Amino acid sequence: MRRREEFSGDSLGRGIHMIPRRWLGFVGAAAVLLAGDAGIVAGQEKGQASKPGTVSIGGHAFNFSWTGGRLEGDEVTVLERPDLRTVTGERGAFRFDGLRPGSEISLIFKRDGYFTTQTATFTLGKEDIEDVSFQAPPRVIVSAYTMLLGYTPDPNRSQLATTVTRLGESMYGSHGPTHGERGATVTIDPPLPVRHGPIYFNLNLAPGAAGIIWPDRTLKETTWDGGVLFIDVPPGEYTLTAHKPGVKFEPVKVKCRAGVLTNASPPHGLQALNRLESEEEPPQRAPRRRHK
Repeated sequence: MRRREEFSGDSLGRGIHMIPRRWLGFVGAAAVLLAGDAGIVAGQEKGQASKPGTVSIGGHAFNFSWTGGRLEGDEVTVLERPDLRTVTGERGAFRFDGLRPGSEISLIFKRDGYFTTQTATFTLGKEDIEDVSFQAPPRVIVSAYTMLLGYTPDPNRSQLATTVTRLGESMYGSHGPTHGERGATVTIDPPLPVRHGPIYFNLNLAPGAAGIIWPDRTLKETTWDGGVLFIDVPPGEYTLTAHKPGVKFEPVKVKCRAGVLTNASPPHGLQALNRLESEEEPPQRAPRRRHK
C-alpha cells in the first residue's frame, strides 16, 4: 500500500492555529483535547505479515502542538489487553501483530506532559487496520481549549473528539486546504444533555488567517474543518453518528474513560462514504504544514 503524505490538521491538534489572538499570550507563556497472543514490534512499519489467521493494527503518533512532528519513544497499550504494549519508533510508528479477528481493540497513547489519548474502538476483521492516528495534544493546548470554552474538565469524566471527514480525505493526506465535511451534524448514543455537546469547530480561511480554528458553541453543524467535541462525557460506551442529506457516514464506537481524551481521528473517524455531486470545494488558502 502506498504511504500517503501526512498533513497536520485535526481539531484537537492544530495547536496555536485554533486559538484566538487573546489566548496566544497564555499559550506562549505555558510553552504554547482479544483473545490470543500477539507479537509486538516497537516502531514497526506496515507491510509486515502477521501469523496465519491473525491480523495487525498500526499507525503513527502525531504531536498536535505548534511544533508539529511525530512522537517517538512513547508507550502505546491496548485497553482490552493490558498485557500488550509497544513503544512508538521512527516517525512515531507503532504496530501490534498476531491479533485474532473478532476482537475489540482501543489503543492508548501516553507521554509525559501530554493528555492521555485513546483511539476509537475497532472490531478486528480479516484485514489489517492501517493508518491509525493518535492526535496527542500537550496539556497546555487542552488547557487553552477549556479556557476558551469556559469550563474546567471533570477528572472523573472523559473528553471526546472526532472529525467528520470528506470522502477520500484524511490527516495522512488531503486534496484540499481542509479535510472536513461541511454541513453535517453529529449525534451520540446513548444521548447526553446538550451542555456536553456537540460543539463544532469554526474555521477562518480568509487570506492571511492561516486557517485559524476554534470551538464555537453557537454553531449547529460542521464547518470545512469537520471537527466536533463533546465535553465531560460520563465514562461508558458510545456510538457517534454523522448526518447530512445525501451523504452516508461510517459510524464510530468509542469507550470513554475518566481523565482520558478519546479522539476518533481520520481516517478512522466519521468518514463520508460518498460525496454529493453538487458539493463545492472548500476555499483555498496557504498549504498546511506537513509533519516531517
